[in-house]
Amino acid sequence: MNGEFEAWAAEAGYEVFREPDSIVIASVNGGEIRYEVTVAGEVVTVTRAERAEDPAPQLRSTDVLDAERYLTAQLGIDLRSRRELPRLSFPYEPEDAAPGFHFEKLDGGWATLLRSSGEIIPAALKDTSMNPVVRFSYYVDASTEEIRRSFADPSGAPLFTFVV
Repeated sequence: MNGEFEAWAAEAGYEVFREPDSIVIASVNGGEIRYEVTVAGEVVTVTRAERAEDPAPQLRSTDVLDAERYLTAQLGIDLRSRRELPRLSFPYEPEDAAPGFHFEKLDGGWATLLRSSGEIIPAALKDTSMNPVVRFSYYVDASTEEIRRSFADPSGAPLFTFVV
């Protein structure tokens, strides 16, 4: 996570703390929401907790850029709210994954994406009723700059114009 991510986090109302074995991204209003990024071997894990809750896994990947993309988007939702921009309504049904991707359920309550070519995306997200991996499919190949620009744009352009 570089300085651009830290500036993005600050705009969204979060602070970034570098711990010896993790990075914590916490909401400025007393840490009501906390994301933590840890690395064990080759696996990067992102957890989320609210208030005094235990952290719950959200994403795991062998590519740290997947974690940065995911967190950039999560904070982008809060940034839009702070700026009073229209809410983006992402698709969440498995069949609504972005063109070229297919939703794939995994063991243990996780889901991932398959490219039409059959290639498995290295990121898995905890499977919930809102299927966050479907949202991830719309920015999995984007740069973090494109993700930031899209969440900051009133219409969601260039990545999310279909969801306003």
